[in-house]
Amino acid sequence: IDYTAANAFLDAWAQRAHDSGQRVVSIEWDAWRDIGMAHDLATGSRRTAAGPGDFSHEAGGVQKYLDHPVYTSRTRDGKGDEYFLARFGVGIHWMLDEHRLRDGSPLIPGAGYLELIRAAFELHAGSPAATLRDILFLEPFVVPEGSVRDLAVRLRASGLGFDVAVLGRVADSVEGGGWTTHVTGRVEPAGSLRGEGVRIDRLMNDLTASRRPGPTGAVATTTRPAGVGLDLGPRWANIREMWTGRGEALLHLELAEEFLGDLETFPLHPALVDVATAGAQELIEQYDPEREFYVPASYAAFELRRPLPPVLFSHIRYRGSQVDGMASFDIRIFDAAGEEVAAVDEFVMLRIENTQGLGDVSQDGAARRFVQGHTPETAPHPEGIATPQGLAAFERLLRSKRLPPVIAVVPRDLKALLAELDGGPGGSTHARPGEGDAADVSAIEAALVAHPAVADAAVVAHRYGAGGVRTVAFIVYDSVRRATVSELRRHIRELGDPELVPQNFVEVAEIPRDRRGRLDRSRVNDPFAPADDHVPPRTDTERSIAGIWTRLLGLERVSIHDNFLDVGGHSLVGIRVLLQIERDIGVRLHPNALTLQTLEQLAAECDRRSAAPPGVPADVQPGLTGRLLSAMKQTVSRSDR
Repeated sequence: IDYTAANAFLDAWAQRAHDSGQRVVSIEWDAWRDIGMAHDLATGSRRTAAGPGDFSHEAGGVQKYLDHPVYTSRTRDGKGDEYFLARFGVGIHWMLDEHRLRDGSPLIPGAGYLELIRAAFELHAGSPAATLRDILFLEPFVVPEGSVRDLAVRLRASGLGFDVAVLGRVADSVEGGGWTTHVTGRVEPAGSLRGEGVRIDRLMNDLTASRRPGPTGAVATTTRPAGVGLDLGPRWANIREMWTGRGEALLHLELAEEFLGDLETFPLHPALVDVATAGAQELIEQYDPEREFYVPASYAAFELRRPLPPVLFSHIRYRGSQVDGMASFDIRIFDAAGEEVAAVDEFVMLRIENTQGLGDVSQDGAARRFVQGHTPETAPHPEGIATPQGLAAFERLLRSKRLPPVIAVVPRDLKALLAELDGGPGGSTHARPGEGDAADVSAIEAALVAHPAVADAAVVAHRYGAGGVRTVAFIVYDSVRRATVSELRRHIRELGDPELVPQNFVEVAEIPRDRRGRLDRSRVNDPFAPADDHVPPRTDTERSIAGIWTRLLGLERVSIHDNFLDVGGHSLVGIRVLLQIERDIGVRLHPNALTLQTLEQLAAECDRRSAAPPGVPADVQPGLTGRLLSAMKQTVSRSDR
């Protein structure tokens, strides 16, 4: 808003100066093709306002060098934030050497970030035990072969713990260049209560033994299918035996003798943790190891009570897939005697489908970058201003003697661009399937009809904003067979364009068609189309949730009757929405609520939990902030009376 307002002011000021006889010109640039903010946004660049290298010479900054297996130094800026700096490269850290994409590119494993955060906290607090909360993976830290990259973990004091961010210097930047945020979360001291012990033999008896010998005598050499997604080293070959049951699994893990020295420097061993948390993906419904694998997306909580021993038992419970393409687990990790050493709540993984390589993924561009670890090779704005074009235009404007006060530099048809922008939010247009007005959806219709459970189908495309497309599929099911929306989405990804998988599916009794068999658009009632039934948020809670949606989804407005998925939400943003709701309102919602309920229902659920009495079970107890707000409201109410 500030940026747009500043541009509008420049235009108005240039016009006024021009009217008074001054030579002032305001230049309105279109998006640039290969530099600038639009380019950074399209390529997934998340640059922080400041990084460790940005204040090393500031007054008040203090830097100390460390004798540590990972961190080389620690720095505190003038604001009190503390940074722990490291340099990563192949041959420097085994977690890079043994954790690679299938193309050989090394990247830090998700469990590696947990150890990096824990180690920074130990250097600050002096204890190896810690609780990590709301860990959200935003972007992979990939180090090209033969190069090194700077990494920093920032601790910012907040309450009894710290808000934490893992930062990486942009790969192509020089010393002192920009930084990217890879992981965010929170770290605090571990709880004082001891974890509950278990009888390992009883867990074994309750499950069915399933031994899977590997080439080195281990049960499995990777946490994911060989040849799909990742290439893992010998430290990841640590499963010795596995027992499975309905929705749960027990893994027997043991670090090989030649790697036992790792535990002296890595109390939260990345390879052990990676397998202990992600080693039972076969629990996921319809899991296909030949075509897909799952990558870490977030941890609601990870509590390490004491350093991991070399022999572990991991009890994994599958929570389900509340959001298409995501899976959630609860994990408890025990030593050989059955004493709990770590507890994990709501570990969420994101599905990556793999049919022809890492470029074929099931989620949006952010997920594609998550796996690929690099920006797209094609320009994000092929019709934008190329740098030589922009420089030439600027020089031409400088040489011109007579110019109007406002000039627009656009390398495409201006009338067509304005017409496209006129179809902004609320003014969508419809495209007849196959005619290519907004999008050619004939391939999507053909893919749907090819599904054995679909008798007939039609797809309607809506154009909104500057080039955005939303598609709605109308389905007539077979009289005998049925299919879930998740199955249809997966089927379309396999046969059609993943970028045009319909956001909405509507079951109908028949597809309205004319005598020639073409879709009769006048009889298509799209329940998700823009309409004049907007109901603005009414309560403080509704306004808070609406504000979160508009910020994270880039919307102008939302109605209390809107559903998160129907207004453009998806799994990656969904995690951030849930975390932000907990921080702002103090209630941790289940992912299922976000996908099934409207904004009005979500707000009512938050209000109900915030007002819940102390006897409410722990799984529905509001967060600390919510309880404090509830107590404050009661105090104010009593004082009013």
